[in-house]
Amino acid sequence: MLFKESYQKCTPITMYLQRLNNYSIKGKVPINWKGKIKYIAIGVAFLYLVAVFFSLLRSVIGSQDPNIQETTNRIVKIPLWSLVPLVIGPILEEILFRKIVLKKLIVRIGTIWSVLLSSFLFSILHLDIFLFPYFINSVIYSILYLKTNDLKVPILAHIIYNFTALTLMFI
Repeated sequence: MLFKESYQKCTPITMYLQRLNNYSIKGKVPINWKGKIKYIAIGVAFLYLVAVFFSLLRSVIGSQDPNIQETTNRIVKIPLWSLVPLVIGPILEEILFRKIVLKKLIVRIGTIWSVLLSSFLFSILHLDIFLFPYFINSVIYSILYLKTNDLKVPILAHIIYNFTALTLMFI
């Protein structure tokens, strides 16, 4: 048990989530847009690091992301379809998983478990057997939301990330 507790305290994500434990969105001092842009930039940088790491891992184990090929095929056939991953998806996902699920879970089970559970649900929604990149991205979106108390921040980070991923698919 001692090892498990010390291991949990050693992982950066767990350490950060422990700082957010019992975090209250109510009564939080508002952050100005300059601060929010800083959070978006930091969040997107972490999202890119996660993407690079898992892209390398996928290439080593020979796994392909089925969402990428499916999305690419749809956009080639119907260019207007690009609005789904670029705008509609990020907005709906952030409303569902941050504004509704995360906020309701925080009241019931606390911040850490709420972030983990809502992120797990987010990753399952993407229907990829390789869930972990979606899970980590969702944790990042959750942290952005909790730190800024503004749903526009994770939405913009999500849109920027998806735009970059979509652009790279066509290069």
